[in-house]
Amino acid sequence: MIAAELSFEDRVRLAYPLPVASLYQAAFLESDPRLRVRALIDLFEGVVRYLVLTGLSCYAYYERSDAKLEAKRAGFDRPSLGIWTALLNATNDALQQVGSLPSLLSTGKIGRDDPIYAGLKELHEILTGTALSSKRPSLTQFLEAVVAFRNKKIGHGQLSDREASRVAAPLTAAISQWMTELPWLYSLHLVYVNRVEWRDPCFVCYGTNLNRGTSLMPFDLIRSSPITHDSVYLYEPGAGLLVPLYPFFVFDTGLKTLYAYSELDPARGLVLRCPYESVGAEAARYVSYDQSIITGGNGQETKPDQDRSGKDSLVETLSKRDRVMKDLQAKLSESWLTDSQRGVWEQLQRLMGPPYYVVNIYGAEGAGKTFLGQLLERQARAAYATADAIPWESWKGRPLVVLDGYDSSRRAVRSLRSMLQLYGIGQAIILSRQRVKDDIPCLHLAVTEHDLQIARATLYRELGVLIPDGDHRNLWDCFDELEVSHD
Repeated sequence: MIAAELSFEDRVRLAYPLPVASLYQAAFLESDPRLRVRALIDLFEGVVRYLVLTGLSCYAYYERSDAKLEAKRAGFDRPSLGIWTALLNATNDALQQVGSLPSLLSTGKIGRDDPIYAGLKELHEILTGTALSSKRPSLTQFLEAVVAFRNKKIGHGQLSDREASRVAAPLTAAISQWMTELPWLYSLHLVYVNRVEWRDPCFVCYGTNLNRGTSLMPFDLIRSSPITHDSVYLYEPGAGLLVPLYPFFVFDTGLKTLYAYSELDPARGLVLRCPYESVGAEAARYVSYDQSIITGGNGQETKPDQDRSGKDSLVETLSKRDRVMKDLQAKLSESWLTDSQRGVWEQLQRLMGPPYYVVNIYGAEGAGKTFLGQLLERQARAAYATADAIPWESWKGRPLVVLDGYDSSRRAVRSLRSMLQLYGIGQAIILSRQRVKDDIPCLHLAVTEHDLQIARATLYRELGVLIPDGDHRNLWDCFDELEVSHD
């Protein structure tokens, strides 16, 4: 809880998320009215983005389904401020009465003595040249007015010194009041967990609390169930829940910098950028991830050997691919792993056996998840099967099984735990496109251009298979263009 006697500036400094507090600080360091107004608009956009990204993460974690929100995702691949704001309203509606979550937006009307009313009044008059007629406007009207002001006066560079001087003070007060009325920013905590240890009979999580303004404070939490380390979470202190925020947020421990989703690059995946000024921050980080997290839909799992090329006329090429896939499976070796696969493989070794009874490896189609599962089988360490043909009877008493293409819903995973107990199976590894929604260790397998180079080189060296250069986004794209060398 924030002490009521603290000034708003102190509240932001002590109990607001790092990206929001950093943008707030930058805005209030500006004395020039035009620069102050621009910085305030940046602050407004930063708050909206933070609310949307954390809200969408909760929407996925709690497995909500809302047609209106899904419809608003149409422009989420390259979102404008208007799209961010529309998503905020839709996400707020979709999360009503979910767990102990506070609202993303207040729904009451704005009174004439409210600083938000004064800010809206000035924005309206500058934009339209007329007085605000609504006596009890809604918060949505204020949000839309800020967007319109940004587009007309900031985006097109038409903000005059006179307009900036006129609007700076009321806009400052309005945005500050809006942030004061957002318990989502201070009652839920942005945290980074870098280490999880098993200390019988519980797990202890260690990391950094990123909800202490611009300060980075230690964080620790005792839990009965494991979570994924090296990840950013939204922590609900009252309920003790940790909602995963990956892939929307990534924290760089070396640079002490937080990166947040900005847009989608069809070729390189999710583009993450630091939303505030941070010394040494990279211009962009790229995350290879199932794009349904952005475009919407449920990201249904597909069979690992399913043809996803849709090129029915390339029968000869596909038959070559099938032959190469069989050769590959017969000769699997750890030396064939790409860098991303090796990273996940090494993390997986530390999660083998109790107290980790279910582990999830997830990633977009063509990332190489099936390769890891089949490698465990080839090493005689696990039994492997696709999720649509699980031989439970023959698996009785097995220490480790791999389920490829398994349902990532919380219901399905908890049902799986019951099946493991019923058949005396020690541990299960789930391979899926979507991250599992339950509280288990989840390892994300990405695919980079360097991974594709390694894969092409390995196939040529070990199998004499030449993969021609091309616009390959994943391993499946490479196999779709197979040419077998006859040298």
